[in-house]
Amino acid sequence: MSHCVISGRMPAMSIQPGSRANRYIISTTVILDEERSFKAELHAYLETPPQERSLFQLVASFANNGGDDIMMGSDHRDMEVLGTASPSDPDYLATCPDILAPKIHAIGTVANIVDNMPIPYYSFTVGGSTFIESLQPFTIRVRVEKENPRWKNFIMPILGSSVFVEGFVIDREQPDTGLFIIDLNRITYIGGSGRRSTSTKSPVKTPQGKGNDGNWMQSQQNAKNKNKNKRKRGNDDDGDDDKGEGPSSRPTQS
Repeated sequence: MSHCVISGRMPAMSIQPGSRANRYIISTTVILDEERSFKAELHAYLETPPQERSLFQLVASFANNGGDDIMMGSDHRDMEVLGTASPSDPDYLATCPDILAPKIHAIGTVANIVDNMPIPYYSFTVGGSTFIESLQPFTIRVRVEKENPRWKNFIMPILGSSVFVEGFVIDREQPDTGLFIIDLNRITYIGGSGRRSTSTKSPVKTPQGKGNDGNWMQSQQNAKNKNKNKRKRGNDDDGDDDKGEGPSSRPTQS
């Protein structure tokens, strides 16, 4: 299970019809700051063709592995036309002041962990594949500032585990190429990944074979009677015996 999504405001520089009805290929840009923008290809399903120089607020699937090819996919339900604009217009950034901070949400596998003490941040990559016309690979780098008080108790995810991460895009590994880097805002360790159990209890063994059926049934009845006696002594129908039951929640840090 993996997926990567980017959200933000992006312009439609040029538009071409796709291979199917209501499909369009839009040339756009992912803008990091006043000096750096990166060409991207947006595959969109739209009920009506957009105009060139349209400015979109969108949520789109995102695929990039550090190279020049940036591919995105969205449809009319996740795209809102805000007006017309172009990055070449002098007032473009004033028109969309938050365009400097697209946000990425990703579910994927952890790799390339960096935890050297001299470096002022933790770092790891999250990768997988996301569907844009077909499965497309993606990898992003996640950065966690060590001196940020909110990450004082940060738990580094385990290599090869699955996590959900979200954060604003702040950089690329090199000035004009490399993986996109996000400043971590929230992380969820899927299925408990990243946390090691401290339990020392031995696993419960289930008796096998017909010869044990009678003893097993008797032990279950004894346990049931024991629980009833505990509730009776505590005079509390919602006592400790019921605490902690039900599905466990996935550990999250934010």
